[in-house]
Amino acid sequence: MIYLKTRKALLMFIWTAFGVFFTLSCSQFNQTSSDNGSEFSIESSLEKLEQINSQLSDEPNNRDLQLEKAELLYAISVATSSPAQRKPYYQNLRDLAESQKQTGQEVQPELKNILTKAWSSEQGDGIRLLQQDRSEYLDQQFETIAAHFENAIAINPDSLVAYNLLANTFYRHGDLNDAITTLETASEKSSDVNPDIGEKLAYLYLESGNIEKSIQLYSDLKQQNPQSPHIRHGLANAYILNQQHEEAVEILRSLSDDYPTRFEYQEALATELYFLMGKKAESASQPNQEEQISASDIETLIEIVNEVDDIFETLKGSLPFTEEQLVRSGAFYYNTSVKLSNIKSIAGQNSQNVLENMQVEMLEKALPLWEKLTENHPGNIDYIRNLHDIYVKLGRDEDAENLQRSFNL
Repeated sequence: MIYLKTRKALLMFIWTAFGVFFTLSCSQFNQTSSDNGSEFSIESSLEKLEQINSQLSDEPNNRDLQLEKAELLYAISVATSSPAQRKPYYQNLRDLAESQKQTGQEVQPELKNILTKAWSSEQGDGIRLLQQDRSEYLDQQFETIAAHFENAIAINPDSLVAYNLLANTFYRHGDLNDAITTLETASEKSSDVNPDIGEKLAYLYLESGNIEKSIQLYSDLKQQNPQSPHIRHGLANAYILNQQHEEAVEILRSLSDDYPTRFEYQEALATELYFLMGKKAESASQPNQEEQISASDIETLIEIVNEVDDIFETLKGSLPFTEEQLVRSGAFYYNTSVKLSNIKSIAGQNSQNVLENMQVEMLEKALPLWEKLTENHPGNIDYIRNLHDIYVKLGRDEDAENLQRSFNL
């Protein structure tokens, strides 16, 4: 039998949807640097910080002291060369802002400015490092890049951008579980699932093998964003990998209808329908089958075959077929004829006639495809054998013999 490359088609479909999944943002951030010059002393600043903390213990709501502390914390963080060592200072800065909120007052504009500068600097430095294309560079700089984004999160825990970038860093480094944990933390920031965060998280669940969780999240996202093609596409992928082919077909039909020029949707739908047809035909033709296959079951099979045929005809009329697409469509028609032949023996007389007619129709549709493949690739013996088999099945003995003599089959 000629095998349809369904697995390869599926993988192409999955990666088409998410090729843009972890594309980096190219947003630019202003990098800050210390204005204190080489005379700045971290040691003396830490001593000063201790003094301010002592004063704040007596005057916890003294906003002048709080601002002085914030400026000192920022200066220390700027002077600290290792990004991983800055995090405690940033957390302290964030705590200052939160303490001002808790007193019912507005956060001081100067403190807001300090937080913004620190956040922009850390996130901007992380992005510049992450935008390096070389994987070995990411391996060398991974801890530094991750520290920059963790610092940005410490400064602004509500920044979904920073969570996205940190998850991207983990993902590119191969730390799938850490990427998932990061996005799970981000998703907990709101009672409603953020579509961007949710879509990435659902994809990572799928890639990690947690298909049920991926389906649940994609389904929730689809309810919130019923028209999103990326979310529907992702849910279809999850259904396919979970062997829920009828559910996948339903989504792929709607995507094909909504986006008729996105031929990858139609190819994926054809692949799923072919698989579904094969399963139904296999189930119907089991050796222990005691009853005849019903006319309604045969009608369902024929409807599926006709739908796939329509898809291939549409694709053939819309774009030039590559070798792979010729093989895929040729294999579909040939394999379908075999499957229809297998269930003829358990069908009623009227249904047998219908199946036989369609079997011949499928072979006739397969014939020009394999003839073209043989003509374009005369050295491919598999293509030649497939064409020979079709000639034999159609009773074109002279053509089969000529082919056999020409290629010494």
